[in-house]
Amino acid sequence: KDSPTPEVPGRGVVGFFESAPKTLPEPADPFAPNSTTTIYEQFGYAGLRFSNYDLGCGPDLARSPDAAIGTSMANWAFLLPKTMVAATGATLSAAFAPNFLGVFDPMITTVVQVMREKVFEQWAFLVVAALGFFIIWLSKKQAFSETAAAIGWALLVMVIVTMVGRWPMVAGHAADATVTSTIGAVTSGLNGKAPGATADAGTEATSGMHEALLYQAWLGGTFGSANSATATKYGPAIFDATALTWAEAKTLEDDPEAGKAIIEAKQEKYKATAQLIADEDPDAYQYLTGKNS
Repeated sequence: KDSPTPEVPGRGVVGFFESAPKTLPEPADPFAPNSTTTIYEQFGYAGLRFSNYDLGCGPDLARSPDAAIGTSMANWAFLLPKTMVAATGATLSAAFAPNFLGVFDPMITTVVQVMREKVFEQWAFLVVAALGFFIIWLSKKQAFSETAAAIGWALLVMVIVTMVGRWPMVAGHAADATVTSTIGAVTSGLNGKAPGATADAGTEATSGMHEALLYQAWLGGTFGSANSATATKYGPAIFDATALTWAEAKTLEDDPEAGKAIIEAKQEKYKATAQLIADEDPDAYQYLTGKNS
């Protein structure tokens, strides 16, 4: 009954697409109702693997070859969706926060300035005059609602054009921030987070894929069913016992002795939780050990 060693986030094939967050997330329980965090934010892709446990005396392959081979095949198969989600998450993060495009900021500023001086300022007075004649014509027809709408739209367009022309980078970055913050807030709500607990849009989108595509599959493989009472009750504890959070991984890196204590505590947690599962749901325990692949 050797507990599996907790997995460190950011390693393996998915580590090619994932790096440690610049600011470590505050420790919180992602499995709690209305949590302020997600499994992905805390653990990355760590813990998404299957392990053998309690197969009896001797090497696993000799004692229970079907369990050892089945678990290895499952982990190999699970590597593909993990890699696809990691690649998609990295792409989304780059798309929602395209910081690498900052090299084009000077060029955009120059182009907008030239367009403003050579086009907008040359034709602005003529366009405003035409708009004035149009509004007077609408007024003579007593089309008050249409007149008010025309004035409103004219003011809005002039304000936007002025902002873009005078401060192109400020306007562009403000638009980016508005779009990404809105996407992040919507996705955060879909992830079941508490109101106001929103990460960046890329992280929120990846968290949703992680929960729906990876964690649910891990539950099904570990307990035989992702929706069983045993999976719901003990899934979070088993998952936490087989993975380190980003903060715990940082502790392991900075202070190996403290990290060793964290790993030993998680292994003891795994043993205690596995015993509860064996007592309450022997069939699910067969899946947990790997005897039922």
